[in-house]
Amino acid sequence: MNCKKLFEPFTLNGMYLRNRIVMGPIGTGFAGEDHLPTGRMADYYGARAQGGAGLIICEHTISQPVGYWGKRAGELFSERSVEGFRKVTGAIHAGGAKACIEIGHMGRCTSPQKNGGLTPVAPSAVPCHMLQCPVREITVGEIEAFKRDYLACVRHAVEAGFDAAELHFTNGYFLAQFLSGRTNKRTDHYGGTLEGRLRLPLELIALIRKEVGERYPLLARLGALEPLGGRQIEESKVVARALQEAGIDLLDINAGSFTEYEWEFPSYYQPQGFNLRAVDEIRSAVSIPILTGGRVTEPRMAEQLLLEGRAELVGLSRGLLADPCWAQKAYGGKEETIRRCVGCTRCKDEITKGSLRCSVNPFVGCERELPLTPAKEPGRVLVVGGGPAGLQAALCLRWRGHEVTLVEREQSLGGMLRAAAVPPMKWELASVVTSLAAEARAAGVKILLGQEADVPFVRGFGADQVLIAAGARPKRPPIPGTEEGRAVFATDLLLGRAPARTGWWSIPRTAAGMPRPLTAWSSPRGCPPTLRFAMRSGKRGSPAPSLEMRPGPGGCTRRCGRRPRQPWRFEKRRGSNGKRRRWTWQPSRSTASAARAAGSASGPAPRGCWPSRGGRLTGRGIILPPSGAWRRVSPAPPAR
Repeated sequence: MNCKKLFEPFTLNGMYLRNRIVMGPIGTGFAGEDHLPTGRMADYYGARAQGGAGLIICEHTISQPVGYWGKRAGELFSERSVEGFRKVTGAIHAGGAKACIEIGHMGRCTSPQKNGGLTPVAPSAVPCHMLQCPVREITVGEIEAFKRDYLACVRHAVEAGFDAAELHFTNGYFLAQFLSGRTNKRTDHYGGTLEGRLRLPLELIALIRKEVGERYPLLARLGALEPLGGRQIEESKVVARALQEAGIDLLDINAGSFTEYEWEFPSYYQPQGFNLRAVDEIRSAVSIPILTGGRVTEPRMAEQLLLEGRAELVGLSRGLLADPCWAQKAYGGKEETIRRCVGCTRCKDEITKGSLRCSVNPFVGCERELPLTPAKEPGRVLVVGGGPAGLQAALCLRWRGHEVTLVEREQSLGGMLRAAAVPPMKWELASVVTSLAAEARAAGVKILLGQEADVPFVRGFGADQVLIAAGARPKRPPIPGTEEGRAVFATDLLLGRAPARTGWWSIPRTAAGMPRPLTAWSSPRGCPPTLRFAMRSGKRGSPAPSLEMRPGPGGCTRRCGRRPRQPWRFEKRRGSNGKRRRWTWQPSRSTASAARAAGSASGPAPRGCWPSRGGRLTGRGIILPPSGAWRRVSPAPPAR
């Protein structure tokens, strides 16, 4: 592929970048419990630099203890952190990239459990709706102390060898809270009007610019909009202009906050490049360079937005998490081997548990612990199973020098991921299979499709070692009626092994003649978009059912935050024109009413689960087809 613009050098206030690819800041949890940088952090950032990125912006680093986001959040306000960050910048520079660090403070978006027992401070005592813990309004004296501590962080960043610093004005964190009328209710000179809300950010920039001088690049990460009652795009344009006039060299534009979680941490329910329209608005208000991303995973899209002049630099936060060599592969025309970020948001979930992980890259944070060194005695290895585990294993074995053959019983690779990529909005999961297969073939792995790995074949193959990655059979839950063949596993439906039948729309009626809901049971893992797929597969013109989601044996294992769990109903409805169908998630009736509607005489229905932040539900749907079959499964499973 020809991506000339993407790989053009760029200079920002004297800082030379070898290309226009930037790794945006994303928390890792790789700091120690003392909040100091570790060798693990240095290895992680060094791998992304070696992969070809032009600029690495290190994670959100905290300016005061009260602003920690977790027990392993990094800090830069003390001099003891300088030595550790020197190792980080050294690893980045050794890979040929420039190093920048993001400095911030969580404000109300933390809790005593995360910051060592301190009461969070914010512009006003407005609690974070996600955390729901008490928040204290910061005093003017504490604001002055914050400015001093923030200035010390910038000073330490320069000492540690960072080539630039990024000020954090987004994601609904401390400084963004000052900018937004949704969270800043102050009546002194730091609140009230837009000028008052801008006062602290502008004072901070003036102090920093005086400290570092005019030739040190300063970046500002700014949220373009807060859709749910916060700062909107027109006001953000004014803020962007004010930051430019105050001395900022580049704006790093994103959107959202804890309140708009699907904007701050977009899942696959957000389209690729979803933030670009807001970037265009900011672009029209300023003349300084723009850095942006917003689920830009494809080299073609990155090149296109640069050619259109929508930005000068492209940010790939999770893209370089999924594949550190994204830039090298794009430059070498090997874009089919790039492992794309699929938007599953597992990385964010894992950070809250302690450290970063990625669904498509098992080496994240383990660059030192899992080195792929050459094998002492290379041999002939047979890998059985062409799913993601088998493909990754074959690839690693080949990298170590073995002669590898992979056999797959089906005529296509992917295993269960083939089914996972079928429901609406999940098509990006298929890219994991295509990229792994392309990598494996490029590395020299021999792939045999349609080959059953039975005993005669394995014995006749003559392999030195055999690796079994054939997966597992799904467990059939002990629900009455399923053993008679009336229950269909979601994977069979998605893969076309069990096509939908018209009989699925035969809905039993209540005594009053009202249609009763079909019942779908869920296991602790899987995804109910299968229900949507099943309903779309039905015969046109058949009755429009409602499906009651219930947790099967074991219930829902997903952590659902602090929100209550309750059943949800998925309904198929007709649009206003009477022809086109639309699909809506809506809360069901009370559990007692739901139990009566399902004909259950054993008490209220079990609790369901809320959708996750991307709008998804957990649970592998089991669809019970013909009328009457649902009556056999209506008694609620044991409560958790």
